[in-house]
Amino acid sequence: MKLSILMKKVLAVGLIGVMMAGLVACGGSNDSGETSTDTTAATETAGSDVTLKFQQWWGAELPEGYLEDICAKYEEATGVKVELLTAPWADTKTAITAGATNGTIADIISVDGAWLSEFVDMGVLTDVEGAGVDSSLASDIWRVDDTGYVVPILNFAYPMYVNMDILEASGVEAIPTTWSELEDAAKKITDAGYSAFALNLGTTNANGIQNVFMGTGWGSGISLKDDSGAYKTEGNEDLASLAEMFKSLYDAGSLYPGMSTLEESEMTSNFAAGNCAFTVASAATMSQFTDIILKLLRFR
Repeated sequence: MKLSILMKKVLAVGLIGVMMAGLVACGGSNDSGETSTDTTAATETAGSDVTLKFQQWWGAELPEGYLEDICAKYEEATGVKVELLTAPWADTKTAITAGATNGTIADIISVDGAWLSEFVDMGVLTDVEGAGVDSSLASDIWRVDDTGYVVPILNFAYPMYVNMDILEASGVEAIPTTWSELEDAAKKITDAGYSAFALNLGTTNANGIQNVFMGTGWGSGISLKDDSGAYKTEGNEDLASLAEMFKSLYDAGSLYPGMSTLEESEMTSNFAAGNCAFTVASAATMSQFTDIILKLLRFR
């Protein structure tokens, strides 16, 4: 299977998305009931005896040693050690929830956007500005009821992966770079007996609507917010046009079957197996696809 990865953003019609993950400090309560955070104390008393625990999934997906190198440079610059608590994405939420329940939650945690409201309700997140974070250093802060809890970090690109064998077999001569080109290519692919695009909208996780649907939107210049920073869905014509584009693919039978129950792992596995022409997935998935392709080549 020949695989192509479309990494460029094409004005308002590209198909590249970026997943937003968040970085937050976790708060606890002292004897007086006031909220405190080890992170603030650590930054004010930087030294070799300070260690921050960082619960995240990034270390499992980044190249080996990449996150460790960042932490080593941070320690060199500040004297503060960072202990990485690394688990797969699917296990990180469970680890954070368990830590919050038994009082062993890490000082800093990575937060998927879909977890934010739940974590706020659980009371495990600290007001980042109240904890001493300089909000002017962040381009955005995720808020719930006007309290800022998460500093978003753009850490993984979500490129569109393309199965070039299917394109060739379907008579599609070039990778589409606009929505109309994608719809035209999808029709040829569907007519040739293949599924064109994989969109996962399973209800267990919100990552399909967040990463694939809105990843396509963000890569196409579509925003969920207005100029004031407030979320805008009603009357958002660009967002409506994105939904119409995916609806047209659905109506034409071009989306991989089972969209409403498909989870991300199933979507990427089916693409890797050669069952559809296009998918949008994390750059971290690249190693998975590469391993599968190499195995296929060995058996040819």
